[in-house]
Amino acid sequence: MAANPNPSSANVTNTGKVQSYSNGVWTTISSNAVYIMREEYANMQLDKLSQTINGSTSSSITYAGNTMQYEMTVNYDNSFIFSQDRDVVDGKLIMLVDPELNFESITVGANAYFDLDANPTEVANYAGTGKKAYIFDLNNFAFKKQQQSIFKRDNIKVNFKPDSSLSPGEHKVEAILSWSNNTDRPTSKDPHTVYSKDNTNYLDIYDSNENGSTTDRLSRIEWKFNFVPPQSVIINKLEKLDSEPDSAYRAKMKAER
Repeated sequence: MAANPNPSSANVTNTGKVQSYSNGVWTTISSNAVYIMREEYANMQLDKLSQTINGSTSSSITYAGNTMQYEMTVNYDNSFIFSQDRDVVDGKLIMLVDPELNFESITVGANAYFDLDANPTEVANYAGTGKKAYIFDLNNFAFKKQQQSIFKRDNIKVNFKPDSSLSPGEHKVEAILSWSNNTDRPTSKDPHTVYSKDNTNYLDIYDSNENGSTTDRLSRIEWKFNFVPPQSVIINKLEKLDSEPDSAYRAKMKAER
């Protein structure tokens, strides 16, 4: 039987059994008091919920002045933080949109792990994309310690309105969850790291956390919509000449229809 690694009471459970210890795992041998080690880790990602245009989620077509709402959650499920709160360093939400899409408002659900600054920093031509970034600071961001696995999601809603100068056709809206104490690995049990569990759009392609790397892992989601610009209307006024027969005037009217 391996020696008990003398775990502290903060990260062990008394099982009332004799167990062997190997590679961080206890195997039961008989009944007497021993301990099971527990490891801490923090992970998160953005989850896409909906794109709502003028109150409807059934269409991706929008017009000038429509309210466009983007709803998402920060998902912390299956994290395990029990000894002390785990800070998220330099947490930010970045909304990357066409310059003609104007920011209206942002709201966050109650009891979030962060304090949202609802006044974004605006960056034109973000990372050379030609798009505008609205960068929201997520202050005092930390996983809260508890004795069970974490199952928690913080809801975020962001509203925009397109103006009439937006080009017709398909456009993309991106949301990026950025932080600095991340990693380029899919998991981590480092006591100072929060890793991205996103397995789709996780590469930091814009270097959003400004660490000089585009191969570390954050979390990014996107939506698409189609913009229909205002249609011009041309009105011609036809006048009937005094010398003109009624039949000729009616023929001109018919031709203009």
